[in-house]
Amino acid sequence: MILLGMFWLVLEGKFSLEIMLLGAVACSCVYCFNRLDYISK
Repeated sequence: MILLGMFWLVLEGKFSLEIMLLGAVACSCVYCFNRLDYISK
């Protein structure tokens, strides 16, 4: 869903560095949470 939103922003031409950084941070958080969840099991 997030990727779809980012793709839409690219199409709209409103893609900015801030949005890219926010996306990178969000992906990093999701990745870390998934790793922690995997380790805890």
